[in-house]
Amino acid sequence: MLPLDPIRDFLTDHIFGDPEATADLMGIVAASIITVTSITFSILLIAIEQAAATMTHQVVDQYLRRRLNQFYFGYFVGLATYALLILATVQPSFNPVFGGMLAVIFTIFALLLLITLVYTTLDRVRPTVIIEAIHDHILAARERQVSILRATRRQPEAPGRMLVPVKAEVHGFITRININALEGALWKRRRGKSYSRSRSGLS
Repeated sequence: MLPLDPIRDFLTDHIFGDPEATADLMGIVAASIITVTSITFSILLIAIEQAAATMTHQVVDQYLRRRLNQFYFGYFVGLATYALLILATVQPSFNPVFGGMLAVIFTIFALLLLITLVYTTLDRVRPTVIIEAIHDHILAARERQVSILRATRRQPEAPGRMLVPVKAEVHGFITRININALEGALWKRRRGKSYSRSRSGLS
């Protein structure tokens, strides 16, 4: 007798009586999570779009980039996928009792997360919160620019006019500049020129 057998017998007697009951419960859980997720996220995205139309389009980008919101999206999608997988494993000769119980526990936790998601989203679309978030992002960007300003000169020292076109391979915004990589590329270029000059002088 395994240590988990009493728990399995209890769940089988009170919740998951047979594979058909487990399949019905998992079907209800999967359909409910998919329906609630699609309706809730659609309404929340509409609210975000309205706030973005009033304030700035960066509201949508910040909402989608926030780690907590990505966790919400991933959790609900993962829960629906998990319930469908448990439903697919149900057979007349196999009753996934523990898998079904985990799906029920995750569903209860998802309902609590749903309340938190709605509250945080409605709180984030308030004008004062949006302005504070933009202000904080600007201050953080200025702090990151300090190191770049310290590593660059106030005016160019190279004689003449030098233009080097730099093309990006993807569309979007520049969020970070690796000043060390640029400095290393310039030093390599200078060393290559000095080496070629020394070779030409020797010859």
